[in-house]
Amino acid sequence: MKKILAIIAILLLPSLATYADEPIKSINSFESDMKKCLLKNSDPAGCLGNTMRGHFSPGNENLNSVVTQLASVLNQWLAGNKVYAMHPVKNKSLAKFYDERVYLIEDSDGNIIMLETAFVNTLGEWYLHRFNLSSKKDVMSSVLGVNL
Repeated sequence: MKKILAIIAILLLPSLATYADEPIKSINSFESDMKKCLLKNSDPAGCLGNTMRGHFSPGNENLNSVVTQLASVLNQWLAGNKVYAMHPVKNKSLAKFYDERVYLIEDSDGNIIMLETAFVNTLGEWYLHRFNLSSKKDVMSSVLGVNL
């Protein structure tokens, strides 16, 4: 019986490792990668999804499946337009443990959508902790503390 359990454990280890998300190099390099995706890639929504996927904090790995929805929403919002600019508008840090950044993404027609990202430092490594994408003015006004 112990041999069977040991064999099962050995067989499961590689599959468990594939589900563990990788830390990001740095928040600034992650931000730079997002900006490159949005401004220079022919599929900005798909590229943004690929940049986010696989970097969630321990316990939040299930957000990898939601990234596809984020990419789909961004793609629908763009409706064939290109991303004109990514404006970093808010940065809030809590020591070296938590970092929240908010961006306004402007398309080639001048429309704005807000992307919120939050990062958490776990065991000395930075991970993407959560994200939100919204084009609702009341949500943007609430997050930014201004009347848009």
